[in-house]
Amino acid sequence: MVIKVNEVENVYVLPFIVEYQAKKQAQALGKNWVDLLRDANDDAIGLLGNRQIQEKLAASNAQKILRRQVLAALPKKSDALKQSKIEFDLDSPWTDELNSLIQAVDSTDHEQIVTRYSIRDTEYIKKIAQGLKFLNTDTYRDAVLTSLRQDDELRAELTEFLGQPRTISSS
Repeated sequence: MVIKVNEVENVYVLPFIVEYQAKKQAQALGKNWVDLLRDANDDAIGLLGNRQIQEKLAASNAQKILRRQVLAALPKKSDALKQSKIEFDLDSPWTDELNSLIQAVDSTDHEQIVTRYSIRDTEYIKKIAQGLKFLNTDTYRDAVLTSLRQDDELRAELTEFLGQPRTISSS
């Protein structure tokens, strides 16, 4: 199945989810939701301004891309039996991935970051949670899940964003 985020974990920080949580949290805390949202987004983008983190995320994406290219280029079972050697000639997508990430960070394009990059191994979600004044990441995740259970419109927006899942054929 293919979804429109790099990893399922990234759903927690889709821009419209974060905005929704900023509004809910601001209401609970008596704060301005725009300020909370700005703080959360600024903290998350600030984290991704780190060159080492950018290189790590680009490398992770490049590896996934190369893995898909290799799998797509593998011969069928019947052809594999006839070949004694299988060769691959692949260009590394790392530089393109790094440049795309840098551009997304520079333009504060949270949707591009969340849909394209594997932010799970960074503190991106933690920075969003802290910026929104949640006690910790788990509390933020729980709040998102509760919101999705309770708010039909938010759930519909997420369903629309993700679209109908497609099944990848195994041929």
